[in-house]
Amino acid sequence: MNALTITQTGTPVAPGIIGFRLADDRVVGFRELGRVTWAGLLKATAATGIAAAATAVKGAHLALAEISDSRAQLQGRVDMLQRRNSDLAAALAATKPKRAPRWTAAERAQLAGHFTGPKHATYAVIAAGMAETFGRSFTAAAVGAQARKLGLVTKPAPKATKAPGKPGKARRAA
Repeated sequence: MNALTITQTGTPVAPGIIGFRLADDRVVGFRELGRVTWAGLLKATAATGIAAAATAVKGAHLALAEISDSRAQLQGRVDMLQRRNSDLAAALAATKPKRAPRWTAAERAQLAGHFTGPKHATYAVIAAGMAETFGRSFTAAAVGAQARKLGLVTKPAPKATKAPGKPGKARRAA
């Protein structure tokens, strides 16, 4: 191995030298510090500051590129979640039980047949008979509501209540 490092101009430099590089691309060590001028130090400091600023700008550009990539990734994730949400909503709507079908004319006619006499069977018994006949479920509440809607059932007259009596005498506090 060669213990010397060759500079761009071809001049050999020892690898362990600590010093300054001059304008003619020579490295000046501690022995030749007398040749270093204040102008040279100022130029070296300015060059170092410019190199640091350029590195900072490159780093800022890389950070901004990473942020824009992150925004694109986040937007893609939001789009995917919105698609999944709408797919789930559509699947839920497809599996949601449908509203009970409306009463057909035949069902209304059979219901009216149960209310021809002065007394009728209970709503639960009527619902069970209609379920057997039509092959769908009927509840006692649905039968009662439909009977009231069709005017087949009248509300019973309210019971007479006791007439209000005389107002009580107020007692005096003694």
